[in-house]
Amino acid sequence: MTESACPSQSWSRPTEADVTAALVHTADPQRRRAFYNGLKNPNWLEPLARKGAFTEAPGPQAAEEGWIQYSPWPEGDYLVRVAPEAPAPVVEVLLNLDDKDNPFAHRLLVDAALAMPISEGARLVRRVCQYLAAPRRDLINPYSLVTLVERLAASGITKELGHLVDAMYEPRQAPRTDESPAPFRDIPTGLDSYWYTVTLPRVFEA
Repeated sequence: MTESACPSQSWSRPTEADVTAALVHTADPQRRRAFYNGLKNPNWLEPLARKGAFTEAPGPQAAEEGWIQYSPWPEGDYLVRVAPEAPAPVVEVLLNLDDKDNPFAHRLLVDAALAMPISEGARLVRRVCQYLAAPRRDLINPYSLVTLVERLAASGITKELGHLVDAMYEPRQAPRTDESPAPFRDIPTGLDSYWYTVTLPRVFEA
């Protein structure tokens, strides 16, 4: 991490032994959650990343009656927290993340994009667009997406703006079923019909 990426000089820098001990300690999920929930020091980011702490989000787990469930990703909360001070390293981590289709990780990536300067956050837009095509996109806050659209528009970042607006609102081919006549089928988009209607006026204003 460069000095310019982390303007605050008040943070201590962990030693290699500190990082190794933390990773051993956080092998337990509850301890991992407690560690990352309390971690605010951006100087831990790159040492942890080098040791693979942010390689992947939790994958799906079997639940009752054939359902699957996902666990939260506390490491991602830390990335959002340090994104204002270390935007470029956070972007690199998130671009290389194996998200395992985890909807908590998807939401946190959007939050991180908003927490950093938009010039860096724009680099995450393509991943956001991929997430809007995923079946489990409900945890992404539609208002956060609209805010991201507004910031891209205000900064004149037109290419990523176009990609994001298309991912949110462009109609997609609906799967064929015999249950509903074609005129009555919902036309799928990146947002469900309610949020499509609620958010579109703000996007037009952007």
